[in-house]
Amino acid sequence: MRFVHIIKLIMIISNAPSISVSYPQKSTAVASDDSSRLPESSASEETETTDAIGDAKKTAEIEAEKAQKVQDDSVVRQLQSRDREVRAHESAHAAAGGGLVTGGPSFTFQKGPDGRSYAVGGEVQIDTSSVKGDPQATIVKANQIRAAALAPAEPSGQDVKVAANATQLAAQARVDLATLRREEANTETVPVDDRVGVADDTETPAVSEGIGRDTGVRAVDATPENSPSGGAVSGSAQGINQVNNQAEEAISAFLANAKPQSVSPGFSQFA
Repeated sequence: MRFVHIIKLIMIISNAPSISVSYPQKSTAVASDDSSRLPESSASEETETTDAIGDAKKTAEIEAEKAQKVQDDSVVRQLQSRDREVRAHESAHAAAGGGLVTGGPSFTFQKGPDGRSYAVGGEVQIDTSSVKGDPQATIVKANQIRAAALAPAEPSGQDVKVAANATQLAAQARVDLATLRREEANTETVPVDDRVGVADDTETPAVSEGIGRDTGVRAVDATPENSPSGGAVSGSAQGINQVNNQAEEAISAFLANAKPQSVSPGFSQFA
């Protein structure tokens, strides 16, 4: 009996592995499959994250470049417009100034985002001095200076200041011109009066009052020679007295010779 039990036990043991061994192997195989799949999934996710970050960075850079280009284009357009305005402004000064321009136009430049230089400021030098000794020419010059200063469509503050100074220069020149003309008129009047005085002295010993005003010779009046003002009587007055004395002597002599004749006293021209 004991032997039979041993045989049965051996048979059970020999048959048991076919049933019990298979399960642990499967579980081991499953475990090995899970462990091999986990690293592949993590690497894929990391790659996708890296790619997304790279794409976002590139997109941001592209957008920044576009924004910078828009800004640069705007700056270039503004500089181009400023360049045209400055050149037209200074050209207007130079054209109106003509021969009074002593220098220019000269410009101040600024470099744009495109690498080109644009004029952002400028000036034209012009002669603003007066014409020495010629007020009329100064007036003409001042008017041209003012026209040159205000020639641009939009004069600057400096342009308006130059125009105001030119207006003052013209006003002073007009005053000087009026003074010069008065002096010339007085200078031309004196010789004419002197010539009239000479003619009057030749024709008659009487002295004209107008001549006395211009030449400084007083008009002859009836003031006695012994009066305080007698010393101011000119030599012409003395000549008049001598002529009067000679006339009286001639009249007396004529009357003396005419006594023998019978002439009616009523018709005597010397009565």
